[in-house]
Amino acid sequence: MNSATARASSSRQSDERRQRIVTVATQMFIDHGFARTSMSQVAAMVGGSKTTLWSYFPDKNALFMAVADDLIERYFGPVERYLALASDLRSDLLHVARSLLGAAMSPEISGLMRIATAEARHFEALADMFDTRGLGYGWQVISNYLERARAAGQIVTSCDTQIAARQFVGLCQSNWVQRVMLTGAPPPRPELLEEDARSAVDTFLLAFAR
Repeated sequence: MNSATARASSSRQSDERRQRIVTVATQMFIDHGFARTSMSQVAAMVGGSKTTLWSYFPDKNALFMAVADDLIERYFGPVERYLALASDLRSDLLHVARSLLGAAMSPEISGLMRIATAEARHFEALADMFDTRGLGYGWQVISNYLERARAAGQIVTSCDTQIAARQFVGLCQSNWVQRVMLTGAPPPRPELLEEDARSAVDTFLLAFAR
């Protein structure tokens, strides 16, 4: 094995190790919450020393930030890539609505949001990240798509796409997402989520479609 191959193999192993840590920590944070999850517990579950864990994440805050970023990319990255190539307004918005609702109903995202809500007052970096990489990221992805739809004459020219994107997300989250997030109720049947998705799209298009 030459030096370049060895470096590539070492880098891949390091990436895999980091992802293993993030995956284990995700489940532990969801199961036990932020306060009751320790770096020592994560290291024990992953297997290996705390020194190895700290070489990737200097503290629990950094680890939780990595968990949050990983989940945001896993659930919302595909939406961004889909919209980059999309052009059918109703079908595209319905796809986004279904994706948003599906993500919000997942144990990972709903658990993450509850932790973030509880910890944001004491963990400013987390609140900032959710504003930029969470809500802000999702709003911007949808806004960029709506700008293209406006240029194509699919929505009214007076539409402020930043505001419209936030309103669309709000419509998607106005029913079952609120119930699950606020009460811890189990996710509803798929057909009820489909009703929410279609209702959100219909209401949005009634206001903005040309």
